[in-house]
Amino acid sequence: METKKRERHLVLLTLALASGFFIFYLLATRGLSLPCIFFSLTGLQCPGCGNTRAVLALFRGDLAAAFRFNPMFLPEVLYLGWVYVIAALSYRKGKGFTYRSPAKWLDFLLLIALILWWILRNL
Repeated sequence: METKKRERHLVLLTLALASGFFIFYLLATRGLSLPCIFFSLTGLQCPGCGNTRAVLALFRGDLAAAFRFNPMFLPEVLYLGWVYVIAALSYRKGKGFTYRSPAKWLDFLLLIALILWWILRNL
């Protein structure tokens, strides 16, 4: 019985995330996206600058444009999906909605790539 309850929670959480993403998409296509606070304060681009435009390009099916807006967008999205799946599986097993990396080298590699990207894009 407990597993069924956890599965319902995961379905509801996934639907809530999908709904939030859809609302974000609707707002962004109407020019109502939020500005980057880091860029507004410093004039420097953060590792996520361009992600909104990349999402919109992806919805248009333009993978090349998404890459031009932010080359780290796809690795970021794939990594966040990976984290969500690992945390959801942990929750389903009764261990809480936590992320315990099965591949710490992957976490470290992405962190280094993001830091390097952040530095290089602001040179």
